[in-house]
Amino acid sequence: MRKIISGIVAAIVLVSLSGCGSSTTVTVTATPSEAPSSESNATQNETQVPEETPPPTEESTDEAEQPAEPNVSERGLTVKNLNEWAWTSGNSDRETIDDADFKMRITDFKLDMKCTGDYSSKPSKGTHFLGVQIEAQSSKDLEDVLDYGTTMDTSSYYFTLIDADGYKVSDPAPSETYGCLESSDELPREIGPAQKVKGWLVFVTPTKHGVLSYAPWGEGNGGWEWSF
Repeated sequence: MRKIISGIVAAIVLVSLSGCGSSTTVTVTATPSEAPSSESNATQNETQVPEETPPPTEESTDEAEQPAEPNVSERGLTVKNLNEWAWTSGNSDRETIDDADFKMRITDFKLDMKCTGDYSSKPSKGTHFLGVQIEAQSSKDLEDVLDYGTTMDTSSYYFTLIDADGYKVSDPAPSETYGCLESSDELPREIGPAQKVKGWLVFVTPTKHGVLSYAPWGEGNGGWEWSF
């Protein structure tokens, strides 16, 4: 890079003139122009315009507030987890569990449950007692979800058991389950309007794992199921 020397060079020319017994001094100051340069002394500032960041896309309120679709099994029943309420309402305007006319949940499974009743017996060889703890509640408008009558049947008759191989157990509550529990521990066989019930049902299963379903309106008319 060539070095540019900037400054003022002063040249003083002193001219002495003699004549007539007097002298005159003339001072001349010269400022040379800057030497030409192949590089520009001015720096070009390139202005970079930042790219605009598009605002984040917000999900529509309608999509965010839509309830999740229920998980339906191949049997057409809504799949539920332990302690999760299964519920129904007789009025289409009632869309939350707080508006349910009937709701129930399974709170515990006990495989190889020990009977406590005075007239209990043992399950058949190669099978297991399965204890199921259930809680159910109803509203004063329970009749809105019933095909007839005024009570919902909560007995073992409306429960179906599928074994680990996918086979339906023909009789999930045989005679050996009768008297297995004290009456105070058993789930009441039915629930009326504005009532709460809880207790145990006992089934017999040929496998340690499977699916238990409850269809109070009969098979093919909806209901719920739980894996154990």
